[in-house]
Amino acid sequence: TTIVSDGWTAYRRISKLRKSHGVINHKLNFVDPRDSSGIEASWGALKKSLKSRNGVRDYWRQGNLYNYIFRRTNKNEKLLN
Repeated sequence: TTIVSDGWTAYRRISKLRKSHGVINHKLNFVDPRDSSGIEASWGALKKSLKSRNGVRDYWRQGNLYNYIFRRTNKNEKLLN
């Protein structure tokens, strides 16, 4: 798995923890922002979903994230619920 982040200082530690880490420079990619716009849209939708539930307790957070990713990845599939 490759983690792609923007150049925020706190994210520099990711390179020390993982071999595969890419950095998006928004100023350089402004003409063709496809690389980062998709993840930013997903992140915004996830935050909106969590806010609508008044946040999520720490012990539920990981499960909610997995659920969101699964549903987003399979949005065109017919699911049971």
